[in-house]
This record gives sequence, structure tokens and C-alpha cells, in this order.
Amino acid sequence: MKVLLVLSLIFLTQFSILVHIKYMIGYISSKSNNDFRGFIVTTFTNIFTAMILAVIVLSSPGILKQLNVDFILILESGFIFLFLVAVKVRIGINIYRRAKNPANYHINYFGKRIYEQAVVEKKEMAFYFLSMPFTLLCGAYFIVKMAR
Repeated sequence: MKVLLVLSLIFLTQFSILVHIKYMIGYISSKSNNDFRGFIVTTFTNIFTAMILAVIVLSSPGILKQLNVDFILILESGFIFLFLVAVKVRIGINIYRRAKNPANYHINYFGKRIYEQAVVEKKEMAFYFLSMPFTLLCGAYFIVKMAR
């Protein structure tokens, strides 16, 4: 039972850290109060779950021997892979919506659309291509381990 609790706390902490990073980036880019509140809440969530995890592991260190690290790595790689694929899909949806906006293109002499540079933002393009190797690596590891 404690092993399941430790495993759940590990995943909760990791998910909370991801949400924390999202709020931090959102607050830095937009300075909104909503992002700041989310940043503060996830900070306290991270501290609280890490403290509980530390107390449980220090009170009974045998729990660490019972954890199946290979299983944890499979779940981690799958979680990271699905998260990165979701971000890439979201980027694609944003680009598609901007491409459909008539303010972002004009029609040339032959009747073809010529898209403006504003359709694709540089940070989206950079994240999309720089995260591609990591996405493929995590996805390949996850799929190979799930196939076994």
C-alpha cells in the first residue's frame, strides 16, 4: 500500500512541476494574475507533496527497494511522449487557425494563397523542431517497452 502511495506522490509531484513550469512561462510572458496565482498554488503543492514523500521514504526506506524502476520509466516515457505530442498538436491547431484568418494571407495573381510570416510564430517553430528528438526517443522507448 505504501509503495502505491509513494508511486502516486512521485507522479503527482512530476505533474505538478509540469503545471508549475506552464504557469511560470505564462506569467513571464503575459504578467496575468491568474498565472501568478497558479504559480503560487503549484509551488505550495510541490513543496507539500515533496515533504510527504520525504517523510514516507525516510520513515521506511525499504519502500525504495520495492519500487519497480523499469515500470516507472515506462510510465514516465509514455507520459512525456503524450505530453509532447499534445503540445505539438496544439501548435498545429494554432497554426491552422491563423492560416484560416484572412488577415494572415493574400491572394496572388494565379489565385493561390500567399501566407504572411505571422502564421507561424518563431517560438512555436523552435519548440516544435527542438523537441522532436526528445519526443521520438520517449515515444520509441514507450512503444518498444509496451510491445514486450
